[in-house]
Amino acid sequence: MASEPVVSLDGITKRYETTTAVDDLSITVSEGEFFTLVGPSGCGKTTTLRLLGGFEEATAGAVRLRGEDVTGVPPEARDIGVVFQSYALFPHMTVGENVGYGLNFADPPGGMSTDERVAELLELVGLGGFEDRDPTALSGGQRQRVAIARALAPGPDLLLLDEPMSALDARLRERLRVELKRLQQELDITTVYVTHDQEEALAISDRVAVMHDGGAEQVGTPRAVYDRPATNFVAEFVGDNNVFSGRVAGRDGDTLNIDVGPTTVQVASPDGTASSGDTAVFCVRPEGFSRGGATNQLRAELESAEFLGWTTRLHLDWEGKELLARTDAAPSEIVSVGFEPEDAHLVTVE
Repeated sequence: MASEPVVSLDGITKRYETTTAVDDLSITVSEGEFFTLVGPSGCGKTTTLRLLGGFEEATAGAVRLRGEDVTGVPPEARDIGVVFQSYALFPHMTVGENVGYGLNFADPPGGMSTDERVAELLELVGLGGFEDRDPTALSGGQRQRVAIARALAPGPDLLLLDEPMSALDARLRERLRVELKRLQQELDITTVYVTHDQEEALAISDRVAVMHDGGAEQVGTPRAVYDRPATNFVAEFVGDNNVFSGRVAGRDGDTLNIDVGPTTVQVASPDGTASSGDTAVFCVRPEGFSRGGATNQLRAELESAEFLGWTTRLHLDWEGKELLARTDAAPSEIVSVGFEPEDAHLVTVE
């Protein structure tokens, strides 16, 4: 029998006067899962986290932790650890005092003393021996790790992180997200993470919820969300993508013939739900294009090329539409890119 989810958001709605920040959202998070809410500014991801943490009160719906309805229960009465975007370290306290702050209100787990727990956590986050340091003298990455250690000190059942790496430079963020994932797996702590960075969300999550206009457009593994976006918004938001819209001209087995602009292309569609005359939206990732022979060919003009080291990203103009392609070959003024039917993903048919 499946265990009770650690987190259940059941039809959660949050309204501020005339604005709806979260709209009838239902999500579950399993034991030990690293679950990420990702989306653009204003999509409702941080409000959702605050509802989960008890920092906001829902207008409708229920928040459940291990099956218990905690709607209206204050944050300090929920078994959670929280890391905010600003880290919110106390400047008048040492690093050790910051980490041990939560232990003024709860006993350390496992019968440890406060000093033992603080030392253990600082070792865990790579800051062993920093107990007496002034937090204002630490780097951004070190302050982030102190904030995580402080959130973990009481041994919470759930860890919430609200864009904790947004103020760090790109290289440091890449390094720290690897450390964060390692730490989460080592502790086996259920984690809900908020970020606007799609690459970050795909890199560290077990599952992601792509948020838009207060709801979840798609919930799934990073691979599923990237390879098989469920909506136009997900297709355009998550990673570089080429999104096409056209009219279904017919079907040939598991392949649809779709008229796009001046040409007809073949797109895999094994479910057989589309009919001639339907409007179809499909997408092809830049890496799905090839420069050699392929079933579908598009002849485009080269607008610009970006050398990225391991690949070159081409910005192309095809019939007035911008396309992105990746190649390891030297580009020319006129570029022919192709894709196989199975390299296109059918997003919607109406």
